[in-house]
Amino acid sequence: MSEAERRLETLRRPEARLPGAVRIAAGLRAFVAGDALGVPWEGVPPEAVDRDRLFELPARHGWPQGATSDDTAQMMLVSRLLADTSGRPAAEQFVRRLHDAAAEIRGMGPTTKASLARFAETGELPQPPADPHDGATNGAAMRMVPVGWIIPATDPDRRRALVRELARGTHPSPIAIGEG
Repeated sequence: MSEAERRLETLRRPEARLPGAVRIAAGLRAFVAGDALGVPWEGVPPEAVDRDRLFELPARHGWPQGATSDDTAQMMLVSRLLADTSGRPAAEQFVRRLHDAAAEIRGMGPTTKASLARFAETGELPQPPADPHDGATNGAAMRMVPVGWIIPATDPDRRRALVRELARGTHPSPIAIGEG
């Protein structure tokens, strides 16, 4: 789609418009608040969540009260990377930034940790596994919200390509990136 066609599309269809700064800031706050609210109960079955204590934000073992997880940290890394690259990041750039920040990030999952260890050791990104279920975790999906802030819903191919690129550095499983 040419730039002129894209502009016409935004006039005809509201879903073609990108959110403004106010909506993005609201989205950031909601994401961070939801992450902090969920951290104390991550991995706990729903029936074990004490709903009367939700807004106390009880401290998780070893974490400060109100802490956010790797989901927030990685979503912010993706946001900065998208801004710094004018929306054209490479997987290697994301993994390098994640590697540099990893010591300060709480709660990274096993797939991300394994990918970062491989990157530190070899400088290479992980390859898609022979069994698509290997590494089929949700870590990559949790950091992709900013893609929707820069690519309109009317360009699903470009959205998918960007998500695929940002995910493959840590989660190359087709299932982890919604292709399997």
